[in-house]
Formats: sequence, structure tokens, C-alpha cells
Amino acid sequence: MRTARPRYQREVLDPSLVIRCKKCSGEAKPSDVCRLLQGKGFRVLCRSCGDYQPQSFAFPDDFYFTADVAGVKLWARNPNHLSIIREYIAAKDRGNDCTRNYRNPGVVTKLPRELVLGKNRDAVLKAIDRLMAK
Repeated sequence: MRTARPRYQREVLDPSLVIRCKKCSGEAKPSDVCRLLQGKGFRVLCRSCGDYQPQSFAFPDDFYFTADVAGVKLWARNPNHLSIIREYIAAKDRGNDCTRNYRNPGVVTKLPRELVLGKNRDAVLKAIDRLMAK
């Protein structure tokens, strides 16, 4: 019988995942992802300092693209994920047609309410722009 993996582990399996290096806080890519499934952690290769060390993963704090906005944590797995979130937040009309453009509409429809409220739009877009400029 096959057991379902916890949700955070499914998120980690994305090969385009970008996480934060524990040594320099730079952009790092995970490797040895199969070790994560065995509960042994994994190694990350930092693009900034070249560090290649074993590391555990704390969801979502270890994502490279994270920011605290409107009282909640905004996170993205990679630059593409961040641009999809930005496009959705920037849209003035977020009707059902808006989510048809995405391969996985859950990426935007499950965002915390505080992030999609119109009154927080400017703050969220500024935070996303800062993350994209990293």
C-alpha cells in the first residue's frame, strides 16, 4: 500500500524550487530530494557562496522568495510562481475567467484572504516587486 506524502513534501519536490541558503541567505537549489522523502534532509547548492551542505527544510520559512505582508507570510517556490501571484493580485477583475489562464488555478485561488483584499493590493505588489528584484 502506498502512503500519501505530506503536502509540504509534495511542494518540495518541484524541481524549480528555490530556497534560502542557511550560510549566506543567498539563492540555493536543493538536490538529493529523494533523501527528503526518507526523512534524512537534503543537500543544497548555493549559487552565491557555493556552499553544498546538508539542510533540513522548514516550510515556508526556507523559501528564498518570502515576505511578511498584511500580517501573513507571502511565499513563492520560484520566480515563475511569484510572477503568477503578482499577475493575479494586480488584476482589477478576478472573476472566474481570471483563473482559467493558469495550469493550476489553486496557486492563486488558495492565497490568504489578506493578500487578495483590494486595500492591501499596493503593499502586496510592492513586496512582490522587492522579491523579484532579489
